[in-house]
Amino acid sequence: MKEITVCIVDDVSELRQALEEIVSSADGYKCIGTMSNVSEALTRIPLLKPDVVLMDINLGETESGIDCVRELKPITPAT
Repeated sequence: MKEITVCIVDDVSELRQALEEIVSSADGYKCIGTMSNVSEALTRIPLLKPDVVLMDINLGETESGIDCVRELKPITPAT
């Protein structure tokens, strides 16, 4: 069975770390990257090509997590 790869985008480091631990400890899932902001996500997620992205919608920047997903979807349609 193929592992489901996951990236996590959240600006709160404690939450990001907790989610990474939860994903990594779940059978069949592998966290392949964590990011703290939109620009990092837009750079790294297309390179990592995860199956799933857990996105914080309130990243506290000029762009929200929703805006980030809108930009990522055309670039990484399989995610």
